[in-house]
Amino acid sequence: MPLPFDAVRLVARITDDETGFDRDVIVRYLRGGAPYYQREYGSNLPRHTRYIAGEEIMIPWPEEQFTDHELGDFDTTRRDVEEVTHTPSVLSGPPLPPGVIDELRDKFSKTRLLHDPEWVATKVVEDARSAWWESRKLQSPLEELHEMKREQSRQQNEARKQAGPSEETLQIIKQTQATTWGGHERARKVQRVDG
Repeated sequence: MPLPFDAVRLVARITDDETGFDRDVIVRYLRGGAPYYQREYGSNLPRHTRYIAGEEIMIPWPEEQFTDHELGDFDTTRRDVEEVTHTPSVLSGPPLPPGVIDELRDKFSKTRLLHDPEWVATKVVEDARSAWWESRKLQSPLEELHEMKREQSRQQNEARKQAGPSEETLQIIKQTQATTWGGHERARKVQRVDG
């Protein structure tokens, strides 16, 4: 029957100082502390010493258990691990295999600057295709007529801008300036006489 973890308790054998007999005690609270030990390689015991909290009675750890591991066909020997099998050269090619760059950097990052040439070529084709698709539009004959009239009026406006103002427009501007400046001069003379 499965037990909850809260129901598990540590039972320690403690010698009673008054009677001198050993008895089993259920330890509710433990505390770890000094002295700390340097365990051997492969030991399954922690470094700290354990105590009953509040009583400061040391509870020894059980005997260390070491697992003897024998090498099999599937294990890599130390000689094979320490053997140098790759000596990169600047002249021989790229320092990293092709797929490693994608593992180190995010392949789909927005800030990525270096892309594969195949990916760049596909993006250029996609952009050209989307621009062509957006430029295509269905127009009725009336819409085509309005488009043609807008283009003609735009060209006429550009031609007028290139040609500059006409003689009539220049004469009107000169007359307006003369009357305006002349009117201001008369108003100034009147103010001076009245003032």
